[in-house]
Amino acid sequence: MAPNEGGINIISNLGKILNFAILFFLLYILAKKPLSKYLKNRSDLVVEEMDNSYSKKMEMERRLKEIENRFKNMEFFQKVRRKQILKRKEY
Repeated sequence: MAPNEGGINIISNLGKILNFAILFFLLYILAKKPLSKYLKNRSDLVVEEMDNSYSKKMEMERRLKEIENRFKNMEFFQKVRRKQILKRKEY
C-alpha cells in the first residue's frame, strides 16, 4: 500500500496541528494587550456607571421622601383650613 492511499497520514495531520498552534500563538501575542486593555476599560466604565446609578437612586429616594412630606403637610393644612372655614360659617 502506498503512503497516501487510505489510512491516516500522520505527517499531514501534524502539519495541520502545528499550523493551528502557530496561528493561535500569534493571535494570542497580537491580541493580548489590546484585548486586556479593552476589557479593563470596559470594566472601569461599568463600575463608574454603577456608581452613578447608585448616586442617582439615592437622590431620587431623597426627593421622593421630600415630596411625600410635602403632601403630608398639605393634608394637614387642608384639614386645619377646613376647620377654620367651618368655624367661620358657624358664627
